[in-house]
Amino acid sequence: MSGKLRSRTLLSAIILCLVSFAPAANLQKQVVPLNSGWEFRQVPAATSAQAPASATNDATQWRPAVVPGSVHLDLLRNKLIPDPFYRDNEAKLQWIENADWEYRTTVQATPALHGQNNVDLVFEGLDAYSKVYLNDRLILTADNMFRQWRVNVKSDLKAGANSLRVVFPSPIKAASEIAANDPWREKTHTDPKTYIRKAAYEYGWDWGPRFVTSGIWRPVRLEAWDTARISNVHIRQLDVSSAVAHLLAEVEVTASDAGNATISVDYGTSGKRADATRTVELQPGVNHVTLPIDISN
Repeated sequence: MSGKLRSRTLLSAIILCLVSFAPAANLQKQVVPLNSGWEFRQVPAATSAQAPASATNDATQWRPAVVPGSVHLDLLRNKLIPDPFYRDNEAKLQWIENADWEYRTTVQATPALHGQNNVDLVFEGLDAYSKVYLNDRLILTADNMFRQWRVNVKSDLKAGANSLRVVFPSPIKAASEIAANDPWREKTHTDPKTYIRKAAYEYGWDWGPRFVTSGIWRPVRLEAWDTARISNVHIRQLDVSSAVAHLLAEVEVTASDAGNATISVDYGTSGKRADATRTVELQPGVNHVTLPIDISN
């Protein structure tokens, strides 16, 4: 037991490491958050589910949205639906999952941003099946709320104002259409909802109501970079004893050009700082670099 506790303590101390990357070429990276200025509405197509006739507001009009968030929260915030948890309102709000929804905002691209070699549009989380349009061009189709989505928009982004729109077809309809294309489904009898990677609790549980929602549920940003970027960091513990813990810092670097680079990991335990550094030759694409780290006592 003491060994497990000691292992957990060491790992939590080093996982907060700061990773820097410094090749000779320009590594200036710009990050532009895109979490403000969003609007949402129900897609006004004839096939889209409609709110009850007694509704006093029209959800097909563009209204302010909060990102990160979800369509249920935006409907509630704009007073388009009543409290979902009051009396039998859960049953009255099931039309939302059968409707199509869309979100939009304007992205301002400065000359400095547009001047970098790579400009990525990054969605930390889209719930769930959705189509993303930049200046009315389809650039991404997503079907999994549990992963990050990244697409290079350098060629589609223009200097100045750009329109960004995310369309969420009804998750019920989208899942059914995907399931219908699976030739094995007649034999497996798999529930259509499992064909989209989406939180299962949204479909109802013994402890919660059914609200199958849609939305941009995690932050959005633009990342502009020239030569390379750190795309992932993982700390792997090889072994631990009372004398020393041996770990590996596994760094994933995405490079657009070949060249030499220095990977440096700064870390600290018990108020003392240290670092591990390695010089490598990067190749275009994804590069995997490991740095051994030993922590005494």
